[in-house]
Amino acid sequence: MSILMIKKILLDGSPCGKCAQAEEILKKRGFWNRIDQVVIADETDINSEGMKLAAEKNVKLAPFFIIRDDNGDERLYTRVFEFIKKELESESAAQDTKSVDSVNFDVSKANNKFAGLSPIEILSEAQNAFSENLTLAFSGAEDVILIDMASNNGLPFSVFCLDTSRLHSSTYKYLDTVRNHYGISLEVFTPSPELLEPFLREKGMNSFYQDGHSECCGIRKVEPLGRALKGREAWATGLRRDQSPSTRGNLMYSE
Repeated sequence: MSILMIKKILLDGSPCGKCAQAEEILKKRGFWNRIDQVVIADETDINSEGMKLAAEKNVKLAPFFIIRDDNGDERLYTRVFEFIKKELESESAAQDTKSVDSVNFDVSKANNKFAGLSPIEILSEAQNAFSENLTLAFSGAEDVILIDMASNNGLPFSVFCLDTSRLHSSTYKYLDTVRNHYGISLEVFTPSPELLEPFLREKGMNSFYQDGHSECCGIRKVEPLGRALKGREAWATGLRRDQSPSTRGNLMYSE
């Protein structure tokens, strides 16, 4: 078996960022020596070997990997983590080397390992461990990076969104855009009518201006979140430490 990695040089002569990231991941995991040949797809030269391979295989993404078996069969991957999982890790080896799993999750061990990984590698570890039982929280533009990384990993995941029934129309349009762009099923959870309707009859739409957000958010966010997470083993969300250093400055990777 031989493995080719096709890397791209962009039109402006700069190297492909995702290609460099994939190479770093392969080196960190000890798989770089499994790459038999690196082929360059130079966007300024359509006759470069990599550009010819991309045209032949109808691939527009970089990097991509071609595996050629001794019997002449070929397999192609455009996602580095899918390539690693299916070609470089045997199922038993993958189980033996997991630092986290869905049965014996150790927060301390997970945080120790995650501290040395990039965000996309952390998410890959979680996807490998929890598969479809990992769900991503999505609420707007900043959370798209989680969906993008999870999609690029080529591993199972699900996505949910809390619709408080007070979202802007542009947000609903954005949800459709994300759903269509990534080809994903987006689970939307709304407030329970049994809780929301009596609350609105008694206090109206804007009671939080008078008595705070606790009751309103409990109905519109906390209760739907509980339903969204029911039956799930893990969920991932994006929290930025710099947004609130006093409350988020010491956030851990996993809790």
